[in-house]
Amino acid sequence: MDNGSNQLFGTVRDAVLAVLKRNIALDEHTNLSHEGIDSITTVRLLIELEKRLHIQFREEDLTLDNFVTIRSIMKTLENYGVMV
Repeated sequence: MDNGSNQLFGTVRDAVLAVLKRNIALDEHTNLSHEGIDSITTVRLLIELEKRLHIQFREEDLTLDNFVTIRSIMKTLENYGVMV
């Protein structure tokens, strides 16, 4: 990952950890549902990411497939031109 990707990874990881309210090791391919992200915490994660990145997710991007891993979230964020 380049520096911009590393920063975005860190931002997304920190948002996931804030929503989970615990500190665990995550990489970009960790299945977030295995770590406790469910439909309710996914909504909390969306809100957290919108606040941190100053974006608003479009309805068509609100699919579980886009929020399975940190990598899938980062890929979704590319649609918003997010480069932290």
